[in-house]
Amino acid sequence: MFRWTVAATLYLGVVWSASTQAAIDEVYAPLPVEQVRDAALEWAKARPDYTAEADELLQQVWQLPATGAEPHATFDAALRTFYLVDPDVRSLVDACATMAVNPATAEFPALHTSGDAPLYSHNIKSFYARYLSMMRHYDEALMLYDEIDPAELIDPAGSLFYKAVCEHALLDREAGLATLNQLLTGTQAVPQRYRAVAELMRHDLEELKEKTLGEVARQMRDVERRLNLGEAGQRVQRQEARIIATLDEIIENSSSNKGGGGGRRRLAAGQPVWLTRE
Repeated sequence: MFRWTVAATLYLGVVWSASTQAAIDEVYAPLPVEQVRDAALEWAKARPDYTAEADELLQQVWQLPATGAEPHATFDAALRTFYLVDPDVRSLVDACATMAVNPATAEFPALHTSGDAPLYSHNIKSFYARYLSMMRHYDEALMLYDEIDPAELIDPAGSLFYKAVCEHALLDREAGLATLNQLLTGTQAVPQRYRAVAELMRHDLEELKEKTLGEVARQMRDVERRLNLGEAGQRVQRQEARIIATLDEIIENSSSNKGGGGGRRRLAAGQPVWLTRE
């Protein structure tokens, strides 16, 4: 009757310096297995789809050690619980299994709960946000991460890591460094693979310089990503305009440094660069 799709395994995938370290308001830790199990089963038993068959399957799902279980295993058990008794979660997970969800048009009721069951609502959003991150829908993922409270997450490290991946990809230096700081210094049980990649992202964002050809190249790759995803709206147009403005500024500064003031004035008037001569 019930099936578990490969989309659920998305959760199990892929990962400060003194000058950039921000204040940590709260230290996040994985939720204990027993707490998650009790809350998830209590929620499940109130669902119309909770049957004897579902109960038998859930007993197998929650055969986890009370201590020592990895956060991703606890999350997986919780998501399986939600999947077994909630058709809205099944719809979301099965759609993600196709690896072809268009976040601009997809509607998933599971993402719009009242919030009276925070374990459910925040962790379902975390699952979908991670999926969007892995599919390179970074803007949409970050919009969802803004709605997630890491204190309610079974595995806060995983959520913060993928949020940082999105911010790094979009060259959002300030937000990315803040998220990485929270992950590396304000979150418990961070897997080593996350730490290693997070340190690389932190270093990359710290070294990021604005108004350089390196920044332009990365912006152009972002436009290519968006076009490959079928985006051609205002976000792409704004990014393209930003690239042109940055290139104009780089050329202008280069011309100024070489004493080419006249050429710079003609560029400002719209004359192609290859026609400018002193």
